[in-house]
Amino acid sequence: MLSVEHLRITFRDLPILRDLSFSIDRGEALGLVGESGSGKSMAALAIMGLLPKGMKASGRVMFEGENLLALDDARLCTYRGRHIGMIFQEPMTALNPVHRIGQQVAETLVLHGLMNQSEALREAERLLERVGIDEPHRRMHSYPHELSGGQRQRVMIAMAMACKPGLLIADEPTSALDVTVQSEILDLLQDLRLQEGMGTLFISHDLAVIAKVARHTLVLYGGAAMETGDTLALLREPRHPYTQGLLAALPHGRTRGTRLQPIPGFVPPAHQLAPGCPFYGRCPRGDSECRMRPPPLTLAHTHAWCFHPGRRA
Repeated sequence: MLSVEHLRITFRDLPILRDLSFSIDRGEALGLVGESGSGKSMAALAIMGLLPKGMKASGRVMFEGENLLALDDARLCTYRGRHIGMIFQEPMTALNPVHRIGQQVAETLVLHGLMNQSEALREAERLLERVGIDEPHRRMHSYPHELSGGQRQRVMIAMAMACKPGLLIADEPTSALDVTVQSEILDLLQDLRLQEGMGTLFISHDLAVIAKVARHTLVLYGGAAMETGDTLALLREPRHPYTQGLLAALPHGRTRGTRLQPIPGFVPPAHQLAPGCPFYGRCPRGDSECRMRPPPLTLAHTHAWCFHPGRRA
């Protein structure tokens, strides 16, 4: 259904995303994981045709046989919302503060000509009930600031699901929620994916979240793919030093007073990344070969782009 082929994003000749490729079939969930600044959200915005001004995308983003990167904005608008839905990171900024919730959920249905205004409002109430909003008839008339964080996130899911899209992009949909609400939202997204048969691109920095929602995972760093494969295999036996570092930094039931093992250093700005592997400089196995040229794909239970892959110590 979705095939991203050699996607590159540049800003003033600086590489933001480097030769990224992946695919998602209908009903499949792919997890995109990495630290802040790794390029996860940029990949999502490129698919939607919503890159910030000054950024350029090349390669191909094939959705049901159409290259989205070759379409003009008018044509892209027929895909956004109707065939590709997106849940943005922060619902308080994504929702319009001066419009009632019911109007915002109904708007997509009207804009794409699927329903008239009265039909769309009735469908909006049904959608709010489906995503677990209490008293949906009353909440239809609420403004975003009158809802809790979890309720606003459920509204965003209702908006993204309104037109029954074939592909759903969820960009950090639970990052601002407490653990209980987070679990409820993840369960809801899983149920909706299975019921509707949607393909889902789930973006997160949280490996525990990815483990719950995605069968396959792609790890990014510095705009480049580090490792990909079956999620459970990747978590059980990671081969790339970056993936291993992410997992080592998790608590894993450590007792109080035990130090975590963070990855040394910090994510450098794009203009300071090595021309080869962007993880060079923070990698315990990095050498001159890693710095100068992109690493090959190493095949195992997971696929790692690394000159020196191996098991965790």
